[in-house]
Amino acid sequence: MRKYRDYLVEELADYDEAATFFQVVLEEYEKDRDNLAFLLDLESIIEAQGKESKLAPQVYLFRGLVHHSLKRYDSAVEDYDTVLELNPADSMAHVYRALAYYQSGDKDRALANFHRACYSLWSTYNPRVTKADENSQTRTVLHESAKSSSSDEDDVAESIKQEIAHRVMNPPEIEPDAALP
Repeated sequence: MRKYRDYLVEELADYDEAATFFQVVLEEYEKDRDNLAFLLDLESIIEAQGKESKLAPQVYLFRGLVHHSLKRYDSAVEDYDTVLELNPADSMAHVYRALAYYQSGDKDRALANFHRACYSLWSTYNPRVTKADENSQTRTVLHESAKSSSSDEDDVAESIKQEIAHRVMNPPEIEPDAALP
């Protein structure tokens, strides 16, 4: 088995081979949902391609999702962090990281990441969003109520939903003179 793994990693050093292999294992995973086999295949791609590959954000995101489904929230967050390190604008990595924090019981980090996810989604569809708003520390009343120690889990979940709705209805400020791409 060790020799095959070494052979596989050597073959996957070629980007085209790795991309094809990734598509095949993704299709197989969608059919059989074999988490462990999929994780091993993703590990092989990561080992062969490294973080510098164009394939890396996708591979780390999928590995994070598998860890997430196995309730390995810390491992999932590490993978989502890697995706965001490679591509800070990846909206779904923000959303999945927020969910992982929420499901692991870290409500404050979950809420902060939902804020980032909302901003990231908004800025994806509106490239004229200012950088100043991205770094803004302004918090709404909903955010403060979600952080209060008397909030139970349902209240926090409802606050998160309301905060997302609030962010969608009240988008960040836009630079009026910014040119659209």
